[in-house]
Amino acid sequence: MIMSNGSFDVDFQTTSNIYSTPFTNIWGDSKQWSLSAANGLWLGSSGTDYTPMGIMQTPSGNSAGEGYGAYSYTARYEYANQPGGDYLLLWRADDTWLDSAKPGVLTEMDMLETWDNSATEQSTLHYYNTANDVNGQIFHSTSGLDLTKLHVYSMDWESGSLTFYIDGVKIYQVTGSSVPADTAHGGNNQVMGMGAETETSPVGMYVTEAQYTSTPDIAAQGGVTSVMAAQMARESGSGTGAAPPVVVPPVIGPLTSIAVSAPGTVVETSPGAGVSVAETITAPGATTLYEATFTSSNVAEGNWQAVAVNAAGTGSFEAAFAHTGDYLVVVNSTSNATVQGYSSAITITDTAAAPVLTSIAVSAPGTVMEASPGAGVSVAETITAPGATTLYEATFTSSNAAEGNWQAVAINAAGTGSFKAGFEHSGDYLVVVNSTSNATVQGYSSAVTITDAPVAPPAPVLTSIAVSAPGTVKETAAGAGVTVTETVTAPNATTLYEATFTAANVAEGNWQAVAVNAAGTGSFQAAFAHTGDYVVVVNSTTNATVKGSSSAITITDPVVTPPPVTPPVTPPAATPSFTIASITEVAGHLVVIGDKESGSAATIRETIDGNYLGVIEDHAPDGKFNFTLADTTKGSHTMLLSLDGSALSAKMSFVIAPAVVTPPPVVPPAPVKGLVISALTEDAGRLEMTGDKEIGKAATLRETMDGHYLGTLRDGMADGAFNMHIADVAVGAHVLYLTLDGSSTTATYDFTKLASGTIQHIVPASTSASSLIAVASHS
Repeated sequence: MIMSNGSFDVDFQTTSNIYSTPFTNIWGDSKQWSLSAANGLWLGSSGTDYTPMGIMQTPSGNSAGEGYGAYSYTARYEYANQPGGDYLLLWRADDTWLDSAKPGVLTEMDMLETWDNSATEQSTLHYYNTANDVNGQIFHSTSGLDLTKLHVYSMDWESGSLTFYIDGVKIYQVTGSSVPADTAHGGNNQVMGMGAETETSPVGMYVTEAQYTSTPDIAAQGGVTSVMAAQMARESGSGTGAAPPVVVPPVIGPLTSIAVSAPGTVVETSPGAGVSVAETITAPGATTLYEATFTSSNVAEGNWQAVAVNAAGTGSFEAAFAHTGDYLVVVNSTSNATVQGYSSAITITDTAAAPVLTSIAVSAPGTVMEASPGAGVSVAETITAPGATTLYEATFTSSNAAEGNWQAVAINAAGTGSFKAGFEHSGDYLVVVNSTSNATVQGYSSAVTITDAPVAPPAPVLTSIAVSAPGTVKETAAGAGVTVTETVTAPNATTLYEATFTAANVAEGNWQAVAVNAAGTGSFQAAFAHTGDYVVVVNSTTNATVKGSSSAITITDPVVTPPPVTPPVTPPAATPSFTIASITEVAGHLVVIGDKESGSAATIRETIDGNYLGVIEDHAPDGKFNFTLADTTKGSHTMLLSLDGSALSAKMSFVIAPAVVTPPPVVPPAPVKGLVISALTEDAGRLEMTGDKEIGKAATLRETMDGHYLGTLRDGMADGAFNMHIADVAVGAHVLYLTLDGSSTTATYDFTKLASGTIQHIVPASTSASSLIAVASHS
């Protein structure tokens, strides 16, 4: 039956065609398998036909088969004490058995196989072992099972763990890097398979059910425990010699709260010795309970033992377990239990057996340089040999001849040992054995490569000496000579010798040693006495084979600077003073005051016309003078004074102003009267006009609308003010026009007479008058 999420459950007792199931890859003799409703799928051999055979899902690639989840077979052996041969397994889906690309990772997982006439259920896990390049195996045995009875063999595959169960009881678990990943997580899926091989006498196995439950379906069914319980229920109803359910005895009355601690996994001191575990019961309200140990086949292994429960509801006791799969039952009565509790099954492991020496690994000596040709070498070597305590090593030539005796090597608890190995020739190698008389395990190193010590290169030969140029140098005093820092460049030299020679090739002193450093250079102070001297450097003062020379030096004398000469100071010739200080008027005459050179005369002239005005002689010892001129005309003048017998002159300009005349006072003319109509009012049925006009003048009044003459205005008052009555005018707009007789002066007056007789909007139209401007001037 194929279920959701890739799960399937094949009931071979109801299957008539094996090819309708996922198990379609069949090999071997067809007589070695059959299907029946009574026994399901039979696999085995009879008579003398021991051909290997099997029925499996097709391992066609990584994505074939199934990944993480629970795998189960329900099966029993046909014969009691039958030899090994039958198996139930998982095989890698890409049909790889041992994968050298993934050493240590499981590729074949046998959930059941036997090797000792049915006495022990064996689970074997296979992987590629890099230590010996062969099949690596992990074994787990479960004894005490009647393999002719139906049992459910299960494995729960999760990321990083494989957990194995028999009849729903956890047997053992593998975790860590050896657990493979499925295809969905970067590894390989597995296919389920059953078969028989390497049998030597008749064997047979009946498989009634094969089931795979995917991880999503495990979660949907409430976990692996629930999946196991369902499988056990189907096993109990198969009717073919099935073992009773794991949970015993039957529950009598309601199950309340007796909790029993889990015994876990315990190591026994020796195989078959069993273990004693401190157990704890939690049962609030109880005072005394009873416990007994049962086997995985639900058989009591001893009598009921009373356990006292304290006021806190807990009790402790020592429980004895003889086998893996044993569990505890705790009841409230040994005759009529109404409350009971169960522990999980214990896992008992045997003490670790002493490791067996299976392989010896020897480190590679590599390539080593000997101190001198033929000296050979000594190399620190390491042996890795788990399970060994003492091994023996010897060096062999490439012709497999021993080069010395066997030497003992102590191996520590970690399985390693170190020693010094002597090698005489390239190609020598080490052999390590577990016995010098009857070696059963041995290991070999790779061959050593010995190189000779390098030959020191010949000492470098001095081939050239270069000497720096001294150049041009100034001596401190004539004939003093100079000292110059010189540099020698001479690769491969250590000590050289230098001396100074004249231009005539005569040595000026003895040879002096010069140290040359590792870089091939050296410095020294060279003394030169003359221009043309040069330096010679040699590698020997007795038998020079290499020499070098500098260029010739040029020595310059110091420059003599004479003391400074200060010339006598000649005072500059005195410049005669010659100025006109002022020209003033004194008593009607002009007086010139100034300064000139003592003892000299000066001529004074008028520059305007060159008129000679006189000669100024000395007046005072210091040259100061004042000179009275004849009176001159009014106006601008410039006086030029010339010092006789020289180019010196002095000049001054001045003005003689005329006498000031005061003019008589100016009396302004009388103001001019204008012509103005001030107002027009109604007075007793007539119009009265008032205003102002020029005195002594008459004015004619007219109506401008029609030029109608209204009268002549005579003098009124003495100041020109007037009032004049005129005949009344008609209702309406009017303009009075007054003209000053004998002039162009006029005045107008605009008004309106209303029907009521009222004069309205009296606005003088304009007023204009002529004006007289008198201008007076004087000198």
